[in-house]
Amino acid sequence: MTDVTDERTWSNTELSEVPEALESKWYSWGLIRAGDCTMFEGARWTLYSNGDAHFDATVTSGDDNDSWIIRRVALKDGNGAIMAFLSHYGPWSSDHNQQFWKDLPDSSQRYRWFDFGQFPRELFHQIRSMQLQGCSC
Repeated sequence: MTDVTDERTWSNTELSEVPEALESKWYSWGLIRAGDCTMFEGARWTLYSNGDAHFDATVTSGDDNDSWIIRRVALKDGNGAIMAFLSHYGPWSSDHNQQFWKDLPDSSQRYRWFDFGQFPRELFHQIRSMQLQGCSC
């Protein structure tokens, strides 16, 4: 039997550090319409203390071959001042721009939109609100 102490866990090959527990906070919106597109109530950004951000929403459009676009996502302090903008990252982004988008090929369907962003992790405890800027369809 192996004695495991401190912040180490046992694996078959080696002892490794347990990652520090992440704190999280989330922000959600009601129904949003932009052009022919609709983002349903419950769209949610979850921010993590390591600087990662995860988005989860359900969207649709009244036209085929549309795209939901969010130009920027602002992170604000307790006074409503913008501290930073989320940078987009993930399998659909080859760079770290600030724009988020979701293609909507079929107007008869609802689509689940998962997306990812990053922000300066040192701002985590100061963030009090978020703002979706430049939503369009």
